[in-house]
Amino acid sequence: MRGRRGLTVLIVMLATLSGCSFNNDYVVKTELSSLFGAKTGCIKVEKKIPVPDDITVHEEVITVPGLTEEFELVFTADNHISLCDDRDASVAEKAKERYEYFKCFDGSHADESFESVIKYVESEEPNLFVLGGDVVDSAMYAGIEFVFGKLSELETPYLYGIGNHDFEYGSEYYTSVAFSEYLPRLSQISDISNGVRSIEFDEVVVLIADDYCNKVTPAALAELRRVCTLGKTVIVSVHVPIEPGVGDSLWEMSKAIWGQGADARSRVLLGSNSCTPDETTQAFIDEILRADSPVKAVLAGHVHFYHKDMLNDRVTQFVAGPGFNKEITKLILKPENIQK
Repeated sequence: MRGRRGLTVLIVMLATLSGCSFNNDYVVKTELSSLFGAKTGCIKVEKKIPVPDDITVHEEVITVPGLTEEFELVFTADNHISLCDDRDASVAEKAKERYEYFKCFDGSHADESFESVIKYVESEEPNLFVLGGDVVDSAMYAGIEFVFGKLSELETPYLYGIGNHDFEYGSEYYTSVAFSEYLPRLSQISDISNGVRSIEFDEVVVLIADDYCNKVTPAALAELRRVCTLGKTVIVSVHVPIEPGVGDSLWEMSKAIWGQGADARSRVLLGSNSCTPDETTQAFIDEILRADSPVKAVLAGHVHFYHKDMLNDRVTQFVAGPGFNKEITKLILKPENIQK
């Protein structure tokens, strides 16, 4: 089994992998980038030794009572790949602007950063690769086919969740046309039929729910309830983070970066002080948070900065840094009897 390193919020260590030019010595600073600023809410990453294929790995470990084997997943979100060809000529100008907009601090474009993430997944060979939304910046054929091609090359299984940008197209954003014409294009990558996918392993179940409209589907709630009866550890992935019940740093940071709505509400979280969940979505959140729930962690994206918080006294939420900046989260579930 590969060696593990514990990470802190401010100092992130990257595993040195055979055959890959990954650097294991850099610092993540919690300050807004002067390059991106409040436009993207990206946390500045300062690397001591810049290497073209450097990626930032936020490695997190959860000890799970009763688990007998270690389980590892790699999570990415907000890659914002904006590739366009003649088939989508009508949105080419916007695609070009967005292609230049979403760049890593080392100058890599989003598609190049995604290739670095894929290289890492190939080298690390986790149990599962989870893509948590806004992987493509628009439902353009070139971007979708690029991502599908890269995922098809992996031996690692994957789950793909849909964010608020994956099926945006030109000025079509949350319109009936976006849902009827452009969302279906993502069916090449993921099952979009009912807003939820899950995959079951010997001791772990991972479920990904589409909450791009700040709500989940009834099918997602039903599937979460089903997998919670299997007697296995459950990991849930969404795109929009859940407002934490312990502390308010995520809430404050999200407002500082993305602005706030009426009554000082966060515009980019789900919760009573943010985007108010509908009845189904609140029941979904309640299922995660109930005292005897087997859910151990929630993975999210959307806000473009890395954050770790407690939803309650036992469920941790990991909000991913932006994939276009080569940030990923590696989550390791570890049995109690295995030391770091």
